[in-house]
Amino acid sequence: MINEIGRLLQLLTNQGSLSPLEAVSDQTNETLTERENQVFILLVRGLTNKEIASSLFISENTVKSHVRKLLQKKKVDDRRKLIILHTENDPSIT
Repeated sequence: MINEIGRLLQLLTNQGSLSPLEAVSDQTNETLTERENQVFILLVRGLTNKEIASSLFISENTVKSHVRKLLQKKKVDDRRKLIILHTENDPSIT
């Protein structure tokens, strides 16, 4: 458990800081909340909703809600397209 928390903190702080916030928002003029940004970072890294929920100590339904909001803000219809858009803008996090 401690290793997972340490891994999450490393993911959120070391690699590009929280740059996905700007990267994912730059095309839509909508900024992400801090939690949406955390979910986005983990989503881009390939974690499932269940893994994201466990990492952030939130329910899987809450993760799904954040993912829906991310998709709406980026105007895409699935998480794969969200990841593709991100990697085109900021490939440093993947």
